[in-house]
Amino acid sequence: MRIALLTNNPFPPREGIGWHVAALAREFLALGHEVRVLARSERSLSWDRGSFAGIPYTLYPFLPLRPLHHWLAQPHIARWLEREASGADIVHVHLPLLPPVDTASPVAVTVHTPMLVDNAAIREPGLRPVLMRLHARLFSRRYEEAWLQRADLLFAVSTRVAHELQAHYRLAGRTPRVCPNGVDSRFFAFAPLAGRRPFLLYVGRLAWRKGVGRLLAAFARLRTPGLRLLLAGEGPLRRLYTREAERLSIAHRTEFLGFVDRNRLRALLSQARALVLPSDYEGFPLVLLEAMASGIPVVTTPIGTLADLGADPPLWVAPPDPCGLAETIDACLADSAEAAARARAARALVERHFDWREVARRLLSAYRPLARSAA
Repeated sequence: MRIALLTNNPFPPREGIGWHVAALAREFLALGHEVRVLARSERSLSWDRGSFAGIPYTLYPFLPLRPLHHWLAQPHIARWLEREASGADIVHVHLPLLPPVDTASPVAVTVHTPMLVDNAAIREPGLRPVLMRLHARLFSRRYEEAWLQRADLLFAVSTRVAHELQAHYRLAGRTPRVCPNGVDSRFFAFAPLAGRRPFLLYVGRLAWRKGVGRLLAAFARLRTPGLRLLLAGEGPLRRLYTREAERLSIAHRTEFLGFVDRNRLRALLSQARALVLPSDYEGFPLVLLEAMASGIPVVTTPIGTLADLGADPPLWVAPPDPCGLAETIDACLADSAEAAARARAARALVERHFDWREVARRLLSAYRPLARSAA
């Protein structure tokens, strides 16, 4: 099959949706399919091309003139679909924040985070969150609903996201299927607790609704000798959180690493004592599965992903407040035997249900009837 994958995220990947697209492209190519990726340029007015891990990609020009910045990309995306993806057996669009365009090919849509719900979850104060929520209602929702109503196949990355789409969007009678994130458990090998170093790890954007301020406040309450906090990721609130660490007198025990590549991430997940996900909202965080594969105990707030991990997920679930988060981290660190047992159960769970090879095969099975009918 000829498969076109579209995303608003930068490429080569720096965030979860981009890594999702790259993983699917890699698996499709390994199975003998032809794959093309279209992604957003990083503030460039020109087209660019390249190859990442054997995946050919094109970057469309992007002009950051808010609030019309995504809409302005529409003619570029339409041009690429007409010139380079014409005749594709499937065009698979990964939302959010891609403007709608016409294509004669069958369309699959995967929603990673519905922007109405995502932005409504922002608890941080200030004008920017207000503008983000307004943008979601006035612009993002229109983009999303246009794709949702055009989709021949509609996927959500979690059961919660599927329910949110049904509750907040007009789907024209469509029912989303759940097709989750995956993990390469060959790359993220299991590392036992013994010999891990005394630091907590956060991986994700330094941005709104990620709960990083809550994590810093919780870390300030911990009294474990020699314990440090490492934060891997980039984003617009880094300076704010750096100042907050100084205010809480934990700057000497806190390190902001910035963007880390996959090899560095794998090393951190194999060395840290626990991964902490303090978010207010997530669709299905990729790093959760990568941590579960790596054998690192996971402390998380009650994000919607938990419903897809079974009745009793092998994680440590904390209340979404600094005191409750600190107490749950303490409990995880204090009971090594229980933490090790949950880590082994987590590894088994991702091996059974969340391998990228199986996720790709399920998608290909869904594509085939559409590709045959289009032919």
